[in-house]
Amino acid sequence: MIGLDTNVITRLLALDDEAQAERCRQLLQQAGRGEVELFLCEAVLAEMVYVLSSPRLYGLSRSEVYDRLMPILELRGVRLQPKRL
Repeated sequence: MIGLDTNVITRLLALDDEAQAERCRQLLQQAGRGEVELFLCEAVLAEMVYVLSSPRLYGLSRSEVYDRLMPILELRGVRLQPKRL
């Protein structure tokens, strides 16, 4: 299982570094096909929302952030950290 980092996914969602975005796109395509499992913890997810919605960085609206993150979270090979009570 591969742990995802905020920077990896941000490059893809922000499209601010095409080479890194392409590498991330390929990794997520593999996850979508079930060829690899990717782990995403709550902290990384929260940081991605913060970075993408920050007016000083990317300034995306809540709906834009949602629309960009949900396809990734729904991939077959993406695993979220289980919620602890």
